[in-house]
Amino acid sequence: MKSTQLVIALLGRELRERYLSTFAGLAWVLITPVMLLGIYAFVFVQLLGARFGSRVGGDVLAFLALGMWPWHAFADSLARGTSGLLGNATLIGQIAIPRAWLVLVPTMGAALIHTVSFALVLIMLWSMGRLQPGPGWLLSLVAYLLIIVNAAAMGLILAPLNVFFRDVGTLLPQILTFWMLLTPIFFDRSLLRADLGEWLALNPMSGLIEVLRAGLLQGQADPQLLIAPAAFTCVMVALATLSARRFLARIEDFL
Repeated sequence: MKSTQLVIALLGRELRERYLSTFAGLAWVLITPVMLLGIYAFVFVQLLGARFGSRVGGDVLAFLALGMWPWHAFADSLARGTSGLLGNATLIGQIAIPRAWLVLVPTMGAALIHTVSFALVLIMLWSMGRLQPGPGWLLSLVAYLLIIVNAAAMGLILAPLNVFFRDVGTLLPQILTFWMLLTPIFFDRSLLRADLGEWLALNPMSGLIEVLRAGLLQGQADPQLLIAPAAFTCVMVALATLSARRFLARIEDFL
């Protein structure tokens, strides 16, 4: 069987086992976006009366949704990729397939499911008149793709480390939670103190989330905000390529 066919088979297995083998798995994809939007609307708008300033026009629901879903796609894809080698340990040494695909397939599976979920959210927000059409949508797409590429690259870097040091997988959820709190998902960076906002701008996810959100909510975004995140992504891809060449070829000796 060719590598391409093996990759497709592994991706199909990943989707079936995690999402499509039971009704609950399929419902997670189709129903959860509606439920979460309803929860956000009730808690943040009705109970807390949250406002994020003129940048979002007080549209808390769309503001949160356009930050949370891309972040979930990033965090879950990265977590799945990081555990990919351990999760597919029985396949290593038994099938002729590039080891990197054992990391990338779980990453792609998670990213695909979250992308479908995010598309449903965008359709709902569009039907409610919360999105502003414009050329900024293309920049939003670029930002989203960079988010997924970063998840894949970091997964390739962390997956071998997770084999050598099993604490990596244990610590990753805590690191991602802290990273999420430093990303403008629940807050508008422009409303913070200037010095604090500048420090948070060093977070590569800040520019990606802000461009994605501005492009969809306002129909336009500042492309300069993508320069630093794009450079960061290039560095991650280079490190991931080095990691794949240096460690993955001999990873079965450590499993």
